[in-house]
Amino acid sequence: MTMAKVENNEVTQVGLPSDLKSYSLNKLRSLGWHKVVGTDKPTDPVEPGYRYEYGAEWSAQDDVVYGTWQVKQRHSRIRVGLG
Repeated sequence: MTMAKVENNEVTQVGLPSDLKSYSLNKLRSLGWHKVVGTDKPTDPVEPGYRYEYGAEWSAQDDVVYGTWQVKQRHSRIRVGLG
């Protein structure tokens, strides 16, 4: 299960830190953590230079965090040679 931290009606962190993993769900909820509801990672291939990126959005109306998958362009890595 994936958890997300909600502060000021915005998701500020996705993924529970290891030091909180022993806490009960009620305790986590009181600290602003919510279970992320969403879908599995898509299996459809993406165009070269793109990748799937996971995100989460808070819905105050539904009192739930929705996980989302989006296709994002990869950042190119520039290598600088020393010499």
